[in-house]
Amino acid sequence: MEENTGLFSRRPGKDFSRNSKLTLQKTVSILLAMQGKSISNELLDFFDFDPNTPSASAFVQARNKLAPNVMQTLFQRFVRECDVHGTYKGFRLLAADGSEFPIPQNKNTLHLNAIYDIQNNIYVDGIVENVKNCDEQSALNQMIDRSEIQSAIILADRGYEAYNTLAHAQEKGWKFLFRVKDGISGIVSGLDIPKTEEKFDVKLTFHQNKIFRDDKNVKRLNPKHKFDFLTQTKTKNMPIEFFNLSFRVVRFKISDKTIETLITNLDQENFDADEIKKLYNMRWGIETSFRDMKYTLNALKFH
Repeated sequence: MEENTGLFSRRPGKDFSRNSKLTLQKTVSILLAMQGKSISNELLDFFDFDPNTPSASAFVQARNKLAPNVMQTLFQRFVRECDVHGTYKGFRLLAADGSEFPIPQNKNTLHLNAIYDIQNNIYVDGIVENVKNCDEQSALNQMIDRSEIQSAIILADRGYEAYNTLAHAQEKGWKFLFRVKDGISGIVSGLDIPKTEEKFDVKLTFHQNKIFRDDKNVKRLNPKHKFDFLTQTKTKNMPIEFFNLSFRVVRFKISDKTIETLITNLDQENFDADEIKKLYNMRWGIETSFRDMKYTLNALKFH
């Protein structure tokens, strides 16, 4: 980064061009090292109480010179350098989830959407949004589309269930395993939900033609819902568009009164119901990673 300062500064050729203790590299390093102290005390710690330590005002000015792509680029480069050694039957095991980070200084809250490699303990991507207008499904779709990972199983809890998200995973060539609602409001509503397991090949469409009403293989999408792989049109003369989606619905008891419902495109031969249950339980790894990031690594402290 230091060799290409112009790519990571707001005013290329001007910012970070003078000799200063607060170079681009030092400014970024300070940001990464900061904890919960004031800026002045953080600077004293970083420069080992040097009498010529830059002032808080000088640091804020240097920080404002950084382009918005600095941290994202640094994160992406770090992830590419990480040694990936763990796979699950040849698949990277990725969990998707979100977590909130309050910022006490301005009474605001950030929402982190993340994809986490459970076996290698690496965050492979993330999108930060304001909690007031966050869209977890849209964020996950973006992260799936831009990923360079070729073979993966994406695990997600309720809240991410949407035919649009499953379609993004399928088009990427990934496998998916999501926990879904078991009632009339979930994406499996209208299907003949099995007692244990069933495979479905559905044809998704926006057309509300009555001829599809009794066709169990056709799933008519709500026009209010977003689906990126079909054209939303009300023109009667337009040909009817379909998107083919294949998946299994797997159900199992976790108590006398509670049944979990999972939806996946993993094949039954290599991933039976017991294997599916085991795989989904591994999703909990992202929950513990959020806890470690917030409290062990002190990520709740923002400047």
